[in-house]
Amino acid sequence: GGVAGLAAALSAAEAGAQVILCDENAQMGGALRFEGEAKLDGLEGYDWAQQAVDRLSVMDNVRVLSRTTAFGYYAQNFVGLVERVTDHLAAPDPDLPRERLWQVRAKRVIIAAGAIERHMVFPNNDRPGIMLASAARTYLNHHGVAVGRKVGVYTANDSAYAAAIDLRKAGAEIPAIVDLRDNPDSVLVEEAKSLGIRVLTGHAVTGAGGKLRVASMSVEPRKGGHTEVIPVDALIMSAGWTPSVHMYSQSRGKVVWDEQSGRFLPGEYPQDAVSIGACNGTDGLDATVTEAVAAGEKAAKDARAKAKKSGVKIKVGKHH
Repeated sequence: GGVAGLAAALSAAEAGAQVILCDENAQMGGALRFEGEAKLDGLEGYDWAQQAVDRLSVMDNVRVLSRTTAFGYYAQNFVGLVERVTDHLAAPDPDLPRERLWQVRAKRVIIAAGAIERHMVFPNNDRPGIMLASAARTYLNHHGVAVGRKVGVYTANDSAYAAAIDLRKAGAEIPAIVDLRDNPDSVLVEEAKSLGIRVLTGHAVTGAGGKLRVASMSVEPRKGGHTEVIPVDALIMSAGWTPSVHMYSQSRGKVVWDEQSGRFLPGEYPQDAVSIGACNGTDGLDATVTEAVAAGEKAAKDARAKAKKSGVKIKVGKHH
């Protein structure tokens, strides 16, 4: 249900394939819920996602299943789905089940499971008020809630910078971005500095203070030196992103190590499947959409659906 899955579903459906789109969340959109800079077809990313779902929902050859988890990938492209039908309702229809089990035998499975943000490791990193950078962006950009007034940032990649920038523009104070890397160089790093955010490169958070919630972070140079205690009322972190290869692995696929990106990615496919987007190690909105549309068209063609090109074109705008 993220940008990759939606683009692939649109592409396959427009080419005539029978499509099931499932996502475990109540609403589709994936990372577009918090990627405020994403633009597609001239729309804000999340608005585009909702329009895409609306388009898919009225197609006779598409079944859209939200609150539905793909929990198993078995032999001969057999996929198990569990749909939560009424668990979320205060007064459910007594004639409806709580959950529904779907047993799907697909000609092709397109896996668009995204990636999982990793947390940083330091003493007391489970204090209330300490969370992943993507969680802080979701609170802010999707729900309109700032996780704190004075937010510390600890990172080893650029994702946390985007969260810090969003929070700073929303009025929160960012006392410091603590970056393990010695020389991070990107547009996001420069933008954070231009907003007056203090960036401590080659530094590490060595502890978090506080009792009922986080109250400070202890910071020192990674190679040793003076420890600085910085007061905060929230601390967000990001150690990078791990492709979600679980469904691929359940299909009996074997992951391979990609030396350039430093992560495990899908290798050969023992069944008729393909991974797209972040779970395939594809970075960037433009590359993800291009890959997804091609995967949807190929799936429809290979499934011997209507032999016509989908014509789906998604224009990608400004994004990080």
